[in-house]
Amino acid sequence: MAELTVAIGGLRTAIVTADAEIAEVVAHRYAGFLTDGPAAWRIEARRRPEGVVPITDVTVQPNGPGGFVLERHDFHATLDLGARTGTLALGAVDHMAVDSFLRVTYSLALLEHGGLLLHAASLARDQRAWVFSGP
Repeated sequence: MAELTVAIGGLRTAIVTADAEIAEVVAHRYAGFLTDGPAAWRIEARRRPEGVVPITDVTVQPNGPGGFVLERHDFHATLDLGARTGTLALGAVDHMAVDSFLRVTYSLALLEHGGLLLHAASLARDQRAWVFSGP
């Protein structure tokens, strides 16, 4: 069993999996964000039995108080915002699926902290900085 804690935006999320390939994708993709500190969130990750499915976009559906079901062609997930737990079933074990899941998860999780994710690029030079927001 592997437990990798990813820290993004000050929020630490433990991704727990018995699948070595999932652990490798997370470890490689988020190498600069891995930490040993305690996690606020716990996500149990595994493979999606049906693999990739024909869905055209990501969907986020409410599932009880504080709960959500997230789905995209390459993953199916559940989140419980109150318990700070979730499940992730990957149809495609690659960084694109994990990235998409984490973007939606962090977008929801950071709301209680007054934070949000921003698609942007930045540049710093000579003690000046610029941020360019993206779509």
